[in-house]
Amino acid sequence: MNELTDTHVHLTDPPYEAAVDEVIQKADRAGVTTLIVPGYDTESNRKIVNLKQRFPGILTAAGFHPMFLDPEIRIIDQLESIRDAIPLVAIGEIGIDSRKNAPPLEAQEDAFREQLYLSVEWGLPVLIHCVHAHSRCLSVLQNVCMEASIGNRVLRGVIHRASCSVEIAASYVELGFYFGLGPDIFDTRRTRLRTLAQWIPSDRILLETDAPYARKPDLSICDPWTLPMVVQHLSELRGEPVDQLIEAVSQNTSDLFGV
Repeated sequence: MNELTDTHVHLTDPPYEAAVDEVIQKADRAGVTTLIVPGYDTESNRKIVNLKQRFPGILTAAGFHPMFLDPEIRIIDQLESIRDAIPLVAIGEIGIDSRKNAPPLEAQEDAFREQLYLSVEWGLPVLIHCVHAHSRCLSVLQNVCMEASIGNRVLRGVIHRASCSVEIAASYVELGFYFGLGPDIFDTRRTRLRTLAQWIPSDRILLETDAPYARKPDLSICDPWTLPMVVQHLSELRGEPVDQLIEAVSQNTSDLFGV
């Protein structure tokens, strides 16, 4: 199997943060040679800087997740400080989440929009977290994309851990977005997701584990080195040869993140 990129893995969180070198080595032996690690709040973004300085081969992103917003934090100031310290391949994890106990949606949208504009200014893609809020998410993205195009700029990104209807996904495709697929596709009960995974155009798929938060069928962590399992399952689900799928995904990863 060719080299793979896990486009979303949280090496700043337990159980990985105490054994990052071991995680990198095990992933590399499994053919997962590139790891993109996102930040999601002040603490994880601080850890991202330290991680990149210790392990230069890791690729990093920084952002403020909708569930971890702090009204006292000046988002742009923090992200500018991080970008001055280390290279970033994306802004994220950012987005909108309408689950119970989430911050007010208006505040989420403001933070989301602020970071989207920054991504356009910096020419970086975004890693988007969206739960039960696709209509709001699409509305914001459509507006920012339209404004960006006026200045001959482009908003790019991936819907992380994609899970939506094909109709919604088609709207994301029209905006040029990609879809991150991972171990969630193992769950045969998630028929909408599996239908989506079959539908997504080959030139819009990215691979991720969201480790340590996504799970395999036995509920164990889907570590980065288990990404080949995801590829094999996705290949069978789509009726697409593994090598052909990997070639497409590799090109997509290069196109979006420049890796």
